[in-house]
Amino acid sequence: MKVADVEYRDEYVTVAPADKAKAVASKILDGFPAIIASIVVKAGEPVGIVYLDTIIRSCVVGTKPAGKTKIEDIMDKSILKVTDQEDMELVKQKVAQFKPHGIIVIDAKGAIEGFISPRDWAIIIGAK
Repeated sequence: MKVADVEYRDEYVTVAPADKAKAVASKILDGFPAIIASIVVKAGEPVGIVYLDTIIRSCVVGTKPAGKTKIEDIMDKSILKVTDQEDMELVKQKVAQFKPHGIIVIDAKGAIEGFISPRDWAIIIGAK
């Protein structure tokens, strides 16, 4: 099975590294529950991922001001980029090795094609 055989085209929005945490939280919440994450994009390429709990940990429970904190300062940089032609068994091995916070599907030029959500991943590996 290839990455192209699984669902990965929804559940996210894209944001810029300089976007403020409060604005990113609003973007996620505007599309919730369909949208669960923001992929941080710099020069057309994914560089990080942010879930609502990332913002809550940093700005609600933590001490960073949501209206002033750049999302690049709190994003999870541990992402795995895969193409839709990669074999899922290889992707499973990479996930087990690197334990990324997000799995982002890219095209040959590095542009985002989609995002494999934690919920989708659980289905793929048979946990749900």
